[in-house]
Amino acid sequence: MFQRCPIIRRLFLTAMLLPIVTFVYANPPANFTQAKKKAETIFKTHRATLYCDCPYNEKKQIDLLSCQMQEA
Repeated sequence: MFQRCPIIRRLFLTAMLLPIVTFVYANPPANFTQAKKKAETIFKTHRATLYCDCPYNEKKQIDLLSCQMQEA
């Protein structure tokens, strides 16, 4: 199938190799501080806690009433 169409073969090989290359260059954070900084940039547009999905503001204050909580 791929012998007749070299373009499809190249696309297939690219699709197979791309995830491998992506994982090789993905560096984990070296410490907790770096992990927090990365998490802030990832979740900047999604301001909700990871565990109970409660919204929080730019000052990192959780809106407890929206989660039916009185205190945290």
